[in-house]
Amino acid sequence: MHLVVQIITVEWTKKSRGAPQSATRNSIPESLPIIGYSPADNAIQTITFTEFNSFKSPRNIWRNDLNDSQFREHGLSFEKDGADLNLGYWGSPFRVSRQSVKILGTLKHNSYFRICTNGRIAWEDTWAYRKAVYNIAYTKHIPASDLFTKREPKEEINELVKLY
Repeated sequence: MHLVVQIITVEWTKKSRGAPQSATRNSIPESLPIIGYSPADNAIQTITFTEFNSFKSPRNIWRNDLNDSQFREHGLSFEKDGADLNLGYWGSPFRVSRQSVKILGTLKHNSYFRICTNGRIAWEDTWAYRKAVYNIAYTKHIPASDLFTKREPKEEINELVKLY
């Protein structure tokens, strides 16, 4: 079985809060094709868009064969339940984490969940903003590149808040 997590992150400052940059920022899709996947039992693809390059040419980084602690860094936990996988969520990494994990549901073969979250973060000399979309799939076979783009998620958890 393959556990694949795609995290699409968008980072910006006040400079991109208004038009025309906000229109470009808001047009970034919540799922993208899987590119560069190397077969592993579990993997995270992190795709990061920033205002510094006008939200073009994102960084695309893969990390394979992660352990529970590494998933916890992203607020995620997983527990096998027979052929399925229970998905747990500790809360947004941009806010105070929950004291205990919240079980969101069960990932069955070829289905996926989506979690959307955002927050304000401190950079060296300014406040910045970050939106992250987690697409989480559990599949028996090596995932196709259109795993997250060909259909909607089984469930979507929206933890987006107004950012000031």
